[in-house]
Amino acid sequence: MFKSEWSYLVHHKMMLVVLVAIALIPAIYCFIYLSSMWDTYGKMDRIPVAIVDHDTPVTYHGKRIAIGQNLTTSLLQADALDFHHVSAATAEKRLRAGRYYMILTVPQGFSQKATTIMGENPQRMNLYFRFNSGQNFIVSKMTNGAATAIKAKVSAQVTKMYAGIVLSALGSAQAGMQKAAAGGTQLAAGSEKLLAGETQLASGTRAMGSGVGQLTAGNAKLASGNTAMASGFTQLTANTPKLTSGLSQIQSGLTQLAAKSPQLAQGTAQLATLAQAIQQQLTSGAANPTRLTAETMALTRGLQALTPAVRPVPGAAGSS
Repeated sequence: MFKSEWSYLVHHKMMLVVLVAIALIPAIYCFIYLSSMWDTYGKMDRIPVAIVDHDTPVTYHGKRIAIGQNLTTSLLQADALDFHHVSAATAEKRLRAGRYYMILTVPQGFSQKATTIMGENPQRMNLYFRFNSGQNFIVSKMTNGAATAIKAKVSAQVTKMYAGIVLSALGSAQAGMQKAAAGGTQLAAGSEKLLAGETQLASGTRAMGSGVGQLTAGNAKLASGNTAMASGFTQLTANTPKLTSGLSQIQSGLTQLAAKSPQLAQGTAQLATLAQAIQQQLTSGAANPTRLTAETMALTRGLQALTPAVRPVPGAAGSS
């Protein structure tokens, strides 16, 4: 029977072709199925994905924060998926047409919400994903895994940002502590100078007190001297006529003395001139006390010097 069947197939070629085709159909199906499942994650860079970025950069603690922009740039440079930065309308249109398998949307204010994490009212940072599961079930699973990885990437970026801010704050605090230490040193030096200045001030105050006492005593002596000088001027004014008369007599005597003693002519002439000058001051009413006193003393000394010279010589009293 087996031989007769082979003989039938040999004589009927078409039947042989049908049998071969029936045998190849499961093999073709297995090949197609296995090829679609073979190394699927090794070809993820061929899966087109759209990125829609609505975020705007902000400034926080002097640093520019642009999480949406940085995320978009990082994904475009990555080879995990075939990312495309497009508008929201283009992404929606191509997702419906089956050209994109996923849309990643970064909402408005995403970076702004990142600055509230350490505040009193932190806001949740949400990324929005839309998948085209009806296009390919396996690809939808793969894009779900990619979405999880993208969320982790954003979380790491935010953590890195806050770590940089904290480290910068710690660096500023260290610099502030160093400045505070330097200021403390300057404050201690200033305190020492202040104490030295207070000591000098106390010494100067004591010296000033002593000087004030001396000034008071000097003023008292000056007042006493002024009183004595005023009394002397009063007496001088009262005795001016007598002094004038005496000076006249001195001049007359000096004239006679010069005539009788030619040897003393020069000295007597000087004394006469001095007496005349004193008399002129007294009569003019504008006498200089200091000059008048000096000239009077000079006249007195000159008269005393001449007195021994004009004493009568014994035995010559009657000669003329």
